Amino acid sequence: METRKVKTWHIVAMFLFPALYFLNAMTPWGQELWGRGNRDYYATYWISTMALHWLSVILVFYFLKKDGISLRDIGLGLCKKGSLIVIGALVAVALGIFFFTESAAPAKSTVDMGWMSMFYPLDTRERLLWIFCCFSAGFCEELVYRGYNISMLTFKGVNKWLALLLAAFPFILIHSFAPIYSGYMFGMYFSAAIIFGLIYLLTKRLWIPMAIHCLYNLTAMMAVLGQ
Repeated sequence: METRKVKTWHIVAMFLFPALYFLNAMTPWGQELWGRGNRDYYATYWISTMALHWLSVILVFYFLKKDGISLRDIGLGLCKKGSLIVIGALVAVALGIFFFTESAAPAKSTVDMGWMSMFYPLDTRERLLWIFCCFSAGFCEELVYRGYNISMLTFKGVNKWLALLLAAFPFILIHSFAPIYSGYMFGMYFSAAIIFGLIYLLTKRLWIPMAIHCLYNLTAMMAVLGQ
C-alpha cells in the first residue's frame, strides 16, 4: 500500500481501545461470569462486549472520514449485490447450525466444560445471542484490527508484514484476560490474527476474512455436541 497522510493519534487510539475490554471484564457482570461462573450474566457480558465492538467501528468510520480514506481503500469494496450474497449465505449457515444444534444438543444442565463454557452458548437463548455475536465479531474485529490497523500502519510507511504482526496484539487484548492467563488462548488468538491478516493482505479483500471469522465463531454453537 502507498504511503498516505494519516494522523498518528488515530492509529494510537485504536491500539489503546482494547483497554476498554479489560474494564468490561472487571465490571460486576464480567466478574460474575468469569470469576464466579455465573451464567445468569452470560447475555449481559457478551452484549456489552458487542457494544464495544460497534463503538470501535464508529470510531474507525470517524477517523477514516477525517483522514479522507474510504472503506474501499482498506479493502472493503464489495458491491451491494455481492454483500447481499455473502450475508445471505452466512445467515443460511448460521440458521443451519442453530437448528442442527437445537435438535442434537444435550440438556444445558448436563454440560460441563469448565471455564471454557463461558465462551459457548448452551441453550436456545444463548445460541440466538451468539449468532449476533458471531456476525458482530466477524465484521467489527476484521474491520478494525485487520482492515483499519494494518492499512493505517502501512499508509504511515510501516512494512506490511510488520504491520500484520503489530496489529495482532490489540486483537489479542480485546479478548481480555483469557490470552494473558492461558498460553493456549494466547497462541490461539495470535494464530487467528496472523491467519486472518495474511488472508487480508494476500487477497486485498476484507470481506473474505470477515466471512471466515464469522463461520469459525459459529461452530462454537456445536461445542456442546461433544459432551
